[in-house]
Amino acid sequence: MTMNNGKFLTTLAVLSLILPVLILCSQGSPVGGYDENSTRADAPTLNDTTVLEDVIMTGDLINFTVTYTDADGDVGDVRIKFDMTNVTRGISGGGSYHIMNFDPAVNSSLGVTYWYLSSFDTPGNYTYTFNVTDAIANESIVENGTGFNVILPVPDEGKLYGQVTWGLGNDSLPVPEADILIHYYDNNTNATKYYNTTANITGHYTQTLPIVEEPYFVKVNATGFFDSEKFKFKLLTIDNNVEKKFTLVAWVPEIPPDTTGELGGLILSVNGDPVADATIVVVTYTDTVIVDNITGNVTNETQREYKNLTARSNSTGYYMLEGIPPGNWTVVASAEGYVDTPTVLSFSIELREINFTMITQIILYKITGRVLPTTTKVKIGYSELTVNASSGNFTMDGLSEGNYTLTLSLEGYSTQTRTIAITNSDSSLGTLRLLRRIDIGPITNLEGKPLSDVGVAFSLNGTVYNAKTDGLGYAAFELTSAANLPAGIEITAEINGTTISWSHGEEIPHFGADPSAAEGELSTGMIVAAVIVAAVLILIVLVSKLKKD
Repeated sequence: MTMNNGKFLTTLAVLSLILPVLILCSQGSPVGGYDENSTRADAPTLNDTTVLEDVIMTGDLINFTVTYTDADGDVGDVRIKFDMTNVTRGISGGGSYHIMNFDPAVNSSLGVTYWYLSSFDTPGNYTYTFNVTDAIANESIVENGTGFNVILPVPDEGKLYGQVTWGLGNDSLPVPEADILIHYYDNNTNATKYYNTTANITGHYTQTLPIVEEPYFVKVNATGFFDSEKFKFKLLTIDNNVEKKFTLVAWVPEIPPDTTGELGGLILSVNGDPVADATIVVVTYTDTVIVDNITGNVTNETQREYKNLTARSNSTGYYMLEGIPPGNWTVVASAEGYVDTPTVLSFSIELREINFTMITQIILYKITGRVLPTTTKVKIGYSELTVNASSGNFTMDGLSEGNYTLTLSLEGYSTQTRTIAITNSDSSLGTLRLLRRIDIGPITNLEGKPLSDVGVAFSLNGTVYNAKTDGLGYAAFELTSAANLPAGIEITAEINGTTISWSHGEEIPHFGADPSAAEGELSTGMIVAAVIVAAVLILIVLVSKLKKD
């Protein structure tokens, strides 16, 4: 089965018109309530037995169930008109006037449902009218319905708004930054809830508030004005916006005569430079006498209540302090990096000008550390410190900023010397470990003379140690291990391409050649050998001569 494009589009348009009607006819609830007789026996009769809700929300759809009978049977000629009027706002039906034509095949006595085909978007009180007409007889029956209210959805909050001004009529001016103090007492929690706000530069204010059963109270407070009277209001679900204008009365306080003194001046360092951000404190107190007469004996007890009046110096070192009651009070000048300067001054109602000279505070620091072995001697400069024999910890305090020489020493270990700089903080050196000192030597020639600049080496625990002999023929080594050099370690010594070796713990061999022989000097061993050889030769010659004789 096929359909051409024109028929298809026509069918689609008809369906699009029918579908919304079907949807609208599937929703809503019965409303209304009438029963009226006609003026003649064969006139149509309007019977509407449904009840309209008293209050509905904006946006709701509304429907009416309409039934009627027509004695002369010409139901096809009956038309029913429907009109809505917004009584509150004076809006007549206009476009909401609708005509219903009933199909003769429909048994209208069973009731026909009619929908008001739009939602209410204007709140107010409405009435409605049914007009039933017999077109042939040209007779009508008009029935007025019961009124009903349309309201906005029930809100859960509202607002208080308005303006705060002062003055009269055209001369009134806004009061910016006025405090609007709003509260109500919550009977459920037995607590007062506060919702405060502030007027803007034009004096206007607004505050959102929850809708509650209890009344709100509001008053206005502003500097230079008397407080407003307290205003009581309630936020209602229908009329949930409340406007309130407050007009304040200016207040000019009386200034009592001054009964206090003042203190001003400069805060300077010893060299005359201004000390900025220094603090000046005047310590005042009042005495209160308490009379205790519970036991029948009068006992006087004096209690003293202290109060500190404070000021700070500016970038030029100047300060000013007001409101000082007459009396003798302690005044303290203090600043970071300086020694506090207290003094006692006598005050009346006059200004006292006092300059304070601040002495630089000397801050002392300390050096801490730990040594291993724990028997190590520790000196800072010429002072020997006490070292904890079990932990090796040591401390020296009372040090000012500067450079200090630290010396660590212990027999059998290499002496350590280092420079420690103290700058604006304590110095923690951590753990300091002395190195085991091993002296190998003397390295000598055949004559027993010590040889210098001889390279001596050995290997221990995978580490090769090298050193040169000094003028006494000794080579000094520093071992990271605290133990002594184990016996049996092979040691080598080398000079001018000649090498000797031995095991640690054995006697050190002599180098076989005297480096000075090349310069024409004979060693003692060589002279002795030459004398022996000469004596042997002479003895041989004498023996030969005796045999000839």
